[in-house]
Amino acid sequence: MAKQVYSSSNGMVWEYIKILDRIVSNLRPTCNKDELRQDISLCILLSVMVVETFINLFFQVIVSKTPYDRHKDYICKSLRRRDSIDFKIKNWPKRLFKRGLDFSSGIGKKFSDVKNLRNRLMHFSSIEPLNIDGHEIHGLSNINFYEALEVSDAMNAVKVAEETIFEILKLSGLSGSNLAAQMRRWTTKGHA
Repeated sequence: MAKQVYSSSNGMVWEYIKILDRIVSNLRPTCNKDELRQDISLCILLSVMVVETFINLFFQVIVSKTPYDRHKDYICKSLRRRDSIDFKIKNWPKRLFKRGLDFSSGIGKKFSDVKNLRNRLMHFSSIEPLNIDGHEIHGLSNINFYEALEVSDAMNAVKVAEETIFEILKLSGLSGSNLAAQMRRWTTKGHA
């Protein structure tokens, strides 16, 4: 039987942030352009994953405590259903804290933009067949947006992930030194 390995609730968030930090620290516009785009893409994907991992773990921790324990069944059922990040980030804070992120502006909009870019990286759609000299070519995808990725896209995705976590912690009622301490606990960083 395989050995069971356990981590503190924030352990996986830390791990993913460490991966992001390592990749970002090595991003150099002078690098091989293909590898640079790959690393930028990975930063975008991981940034959204960091936020979702944080949400999954933070809300499991918070529903184990009064007064949020009355929502434990709701959060656990949502996790078992494997509800989307959209569902969780839009509904869980409102349900527990009576307020949520504004997705039309501010950090909510920024996170939606990063998540939409992540979705473009994951869900390519085929374009109409190309006709070149009478020959139809099928099954191509338009990847112009991928080719145009820049280091700033990766840096922005990481910053937005950290700011999103910070904002969710604030929504939970944390402020001042408690907010800074929880931000360090979850991300290794004192503030967004």
